[in-house]
Amino acid sequence: MKKAILLITIIWFSQITFGQKLLTLEDSIANYFNEIKVATQKNQQLWGKDLYGALLLVNPASRQLYSNAPDSGNILKKDHKIYSGILPNNVNIANTSLHWSGQDWAMIILPLPTNKQDRIN
Repeated sequence: MKKAILLITIIWFSQITFGQKLLTLEDSIANYFNEIKVATQKNQQLWGKDLYGALLLVNPASRQLYSNAPDSGNILKKDHKIYSGILPNNVNIANTSLHWSGQDWAMIILPLPTNKQDRIN
């Protein structure tokens, strides 16, 4: 009887562990963009306008970037819900605003905080 319970427990645990979809970095990035969009919509009355705009999330080590919007220069490629590409070497990486590839962006350096409130702030 103990062996049967142990076997059922192992099978159940493996189904929970391996049966779930693993989140990719792109899934996380898409979630981050959604969190920011929801937060700006909630606080739209505070500022009197919608602050959600074109965002670049940039990995400083690889210069890999992710965006919530396409660029005018077609540097970014759409990958499901997000756009991605490589930030050119002549663009400085910082938590700042910038004009790049034909439009204004807010750039945020990765990695983002794991705590949701810290991430949104």
